[in-house]
Amino acid sequence: MQAPRIYMAAPVPRSIRQSRLGHLPIKCIIGTRTSKGDKGSLINVDIVMLPVMEFQRMKMGVSLQHAAAPSLQMGGGMQPSFVLKEIRQVSVPPDEPDPEAWAKNHFLREFGLTEQSS
Repeated sequence: MQAPRIYMAAPVPRSIRQSRLGHLPIKCIIGTRTSKGDKGSLINVDIVMLPVMEFQRMKMGVSLQHAAAPSLQMGGGMQPSFVLKEIRQVSVPPDEPDPEAWAKNHFLREFGLTEQSS
């Protein structure tokens, strides 16, 4: 019997995803929602889902971007670190034939991107 697979997901502003997470495969984006920013502007937020180890690497990369060598950063502006909020985790049952699809459907419901079925 195989161990359950664990997936994690979190909303990431599209601007952060495009500038710092361009290396991620497009299939890890499971949905998009629009929210209001601090000053009333609209912000597109992509829901990113990855297996737990890849998610942890992505989380570290987005929060520590250019921290080790700020002199290598292109452009004049400083990019502050970004902390992921609303991180969710799910453990997929070991007997599930398609664990990625199961986790994706779970997170779509968790983040309110699909109708709840009763």
